[in-house]
This record gives sequence, structure tokens and C-alpha cells, in this order.
Amino acid sequence: VGEDSLSHHNDRSIGVYIIDRYAYYMQQFLDEKVLALESNSSLENFVKYCDKSKCISTVGVRRDLYDKSLKEVRVTDFFGARRYAHPFKSNDFNFDWSTL
Repeated sequence: VGEDSLSHHNDRSIGVYIIDRYAYYMQQFLDEKVLALESNSSLENFVKYCDKSKCISTVGVRRDLYDKSLKEVRVTDFFGARRYAHPFKSNDFNFDWSTL
């Protein structure tokens, strides 16, 4: 698109910019609008939230790669996933761990 990704704010104690505008507003949207995996916030809501006045760049979606309506896609379905972890114990494996 020919636009830069501009920084949002800096850390004066170390003298560098620490986050760009898109990442800052994406995090703000997720913190405010997506409080659980069951959230109904859509990609359309997200794109509208990070508009040009905030991001100072254009946020868009490539339709050749993803043709579903943004209204129909929940943010949590697009960006997230739920993982279930099952811890294993060393005796779950038939292996002598003392040989390591």
C-alpha cells in the first residue's frame, strides 16, 4: 500500500519506540472487546476499530486469500485457538530417564 507502520509511543528511559500503532490498537481492541473466547466481536469490528485516524495507515483484508464476509468471522476464530494440555509423567513413557 506504500504506507509506513508508525510508532505509537516510546520508552524515554531507554530511548526507543516500543510499539507500533497497529499493534497497540490491536492489543487495545482485544483487551476491551474480546474478553473471552466466546466473544462475538467480528473482524469487521476490528478493522473499523483500527481506522486510519488511529493507525495512520490503512488496515485491510486481502479478499483473494479470504473471501468470507468480515461480519461473519469472529475475531477469536480468526486469530485464536484453544489448546488443551495434558501433562505427562515420566512413567507415562517406557523410558529410563536416568540414562540421560
